[in-house]
Amino acid sequence: MGSEENKVPSTESKKNKEKAKKHHEKKSIGWIIGVVVLILISITFILPTTIFSGSGAGDLVFGKFNGKDIAYTDTYFQAQLNAALSQNQGQGDPMQMEYTALNQAFMGTAFNIAAGEMASDAGYKVTDYVVDQGIVRSGYFNDENGVPDIERYNSTSDYEKSMLRNTVESELPMQAVITDYASVRPSGSERDFVTKLASISRGFEYVYINPSAYPDDAASLYATENADRFQCMDLSIITLPTESEASAVINEINDGTSTFESIASERSVDEFASASGEMGTLMLYELEGRLSDSQNAVTIYSSDTVGALSGPYATSSGYSVFRINSLSTPVDMADETMSEKVKTYIARNSSDEMNAFLDESAKTFSDRVSGGEDFYDVAFDMGFEVIDVTATNANPYNFPLLSNFVQTDPMGGLAMATSSDSDYYNLLFQSEEGTVLPAEIAGDGRVIAKVGATSDGTASTTLVDTMYPYLVQQMTVMDLQNSVFDSPLFENNFMEVFFSRMLNTVSV
Repeated sequence: MGSEENKVPSTESKKNKEKAKKHHEKKSIGWIIGVVVLILISITFILPTTIFSGSGAGDLVFGKFNGKDIAYTDTYFQAQLNAALSQNQGQGDPMQMEYTALNQAFMGTAFNIAAGEMASDAGYKVTDYVVDQGIVRSGYFNDENGVPDIERYNSTSDYEKSMLRNTVESELPMQAVITDYASVRPSGSERDFVTKLASISRGFEYVYINPSAYPDDAASLYATENADRFQCMDLSIITLPTESEASAVINEINDGTSTFESIASERSVDEFASASGEMGTLMLYELEGRLSDSQNAVTIYSSDTVGALSGPYATSSGYSVFRINSLSTPVDMADETMSEKVKTYIARNSSDEMNAFLDESAKTFSDRVSGGEDFYDVAFDMGFEVIDVTATNANPYNFPLLSNFVQTDPMGGLAMATSSDSDYYNLLFQSEEGTVLPAEIAGDGRVIAKVGATSDGTASTTLVDTMYPYLVQQMTVMDLQNSVFDSPLFENNFMEVFFSRMLNTVSV
């Protein structure tokens, strides 16, 4: 570690920790205030902080709040980091776990500094008695039955006790601020207004005309005319942070020191590492999206040798080496997955052609329904599925206790259509039952909705009436959190420090 305080404890201290570990491994200090899950306010002394103990860690400063450094060696930062590592241990990619743990510690420490200043400005003082009570309430020295255990207390090292006391003392001002904010209660009229919103809901039906409906023969013709874009190749990938590392693995594979699969699964930093580097079959345009220079994709797809290695090439994740698992072949439009990819490509790269088809299809559907034909019959005849949306509250801002299209719309068409068009949202809830609304753009497609009946929202009303006061508390504290992180006093250099210092100079 970069300071004397963070050195590994003595052998005797380690033995004491091992003795206490049986009782401590599921315990933490810190409280949950109401229903607020704001930041990780806990500490674990069992897991030593060693993952970033290499040279250069001691002077790491991830940012500032009101001029005060948020440093790696800060005692509170270390406590937050240990707790985050303990919570996330063994979950997912090690690099992602390290990033997440450090970021939690950084944000938690920034908030603690800010809240501490608020408490100080308000005249809040931490006495020894309050700290003692906080330690007792934490249960850190309790046995498995929740009873204070003098033996456990005596077996805990002075260093650990000191760390515990310092952390509790530093958290108490923050706890006081959170408690004050969490004590906010909504007025009766506000609660009645929200409850009234929950009392009314209505259902909908709609068809979603999307690129999948584009004629297969037209998509096949497009694929033939643009054959180079849709060439297919089965590939595997290894990605490493630097070009020199990526070049070195090519030598390892070629001289038989390591296999492609072992390097991919053990060292690669991309999302295919868990599959030993296998990417599956990609079209040329898909690979282009990963490469900094799209011409490199042409080079890869020009390979005439199965098993050949190509690269390293700069990508969004680092430097990648590709293995050719099959030679380049034309796209098979009989394959439904490949056909869908071509249609999606047309929608996003030849939008005029696709939009003309979508608009004409939507017009044909609407004209037939307005001419008296049944909504379901027309949908069946034109090959469109009718999506049923269950009763939904008028909730344009997605208030948590009211239903919204994200929850009730299984296809997501109405959620997409209303996300950027408030007028269309109003039409859905203000039009009469049975009205078939004009076609609306939704993502890559078009939505044609039929308005359903208004229903009684008793269940939502009960939920709002019960939970709204607690939600207000949570949202108030979240507003406090956001005000800290949006403050001009908060200097956030975490990303820069993590990627420039932690990845390049600190031995993990």
